[in-house]
Amino acid sequence: MVSAFTAEAQSEDVRAWLSRRSDTLAVSHWVITEFSGALAMKRRLGVIDTAGWNGVMKAWQRFCAGELHVESVTETDLRWRQRCSIAVI
Repeated sequence: MVSAFTAEAQSEDVRAWLSRRSDTLAVSHWVITEFSGALAMKRRLGVIDTAGWNGVMKAWQRFCAGELHVESVTETDLRWRQRCSIAVI
């Protein structure tokens, strides 16, 4: 999602995919948190300035409000994910 709102190598591909979709995207609250964290890191590293950060955050918040279905993550989900991670090792 960060690529859709910032300038990265795959930004155009991600934006094109988002514009072609006809369904609602479902994400967890983690996606929203991780997006904010990734954007904060870009700000700290000087990849974007404060004005850029503000603009991206406003666009992201509008996108979240109108385009995303946010699902809650339960403890059962966390345990399932942990089992999947262990199974791959």
